[in-house]
Amino acid sequence: LNELLQKTETMLLNVQKAIFVTDSRGTILPPVSNHCKTLFGKDIVGENGLKLLFFHLKDTSTEKRILINAWKSIFGGNDLDFLFHQGDLPQKVTVPDKLKTQGRVLLLDYAPLLGKDNLVEKIMFLVEDITEAEGENLEIKEKGQNFTTMMDVLPVKNKEDLSKWVSEFIKLCVFT
Repeated sequence: LNELLQKTETMLLNVQKAIFVTDSRGTILPPVSNHCKTLFGKDIVGENGLKLLFFHLKDTSTEKRILINAWKSIFGGNDLDFLFHQGDLPQKVTVPDKLKTQGRVLLLDYAPLLGKDNLVEKIMFLVEDITEAEGENLEIKEKGQNFTTMMDVLPVKNKEDLSKWVSEFIKLCVFT
């Protein structure tokens, strides 16, 4: 058991994802990966994992109602119940960050931890910071839109008429 514990702790120290386990009330249980402290900027053991990640959901929102219903249905159910309700759990969230004005975009994945009776007792969260990748995706989309606009303009045979039309359109917009 000690060897297995040491291997698990070594994995949690070196993985570049925040990995933690919660009970049915959402309480984060030890051990957690070292990356949790880097990602959340604090020790999260004992905190409520649902509040940590989903604090932005309003009490009356549909998303929160769906999340709570899924959470209640998962615990005490089997792995098939988990698979059925996994799609109701948020896959991506944005959390505030002191260093990033737009916050951090986190990709969430979940795994059920079953007890002796093969029923879900705990949920493992695997959290990956995809902020940089999201920024790159937005940049690619913008470049794609610019490319599409250019492709709309390039096939125009009489570019001089087009430039005059654009000029007149701009003047009209300014006067309006």
